[in-house]
Amino acid sequence: MTDTIDELLIFNWLEQIDWIYCYIFALVASQIPFISCG
Repeated sequence: MTDTIDELLIFNWLEQIDWIYCYIFALVASQIPFISCG
């Protein structure tokens, strides 16, 4: 049971990291982050 919970937490964490990278990339590209990132 704990294994599946850990996997879900890691999955959630990876999704957030992905969004953060997209946000940073948008800022570097001088674009509006909210349009570039889903």
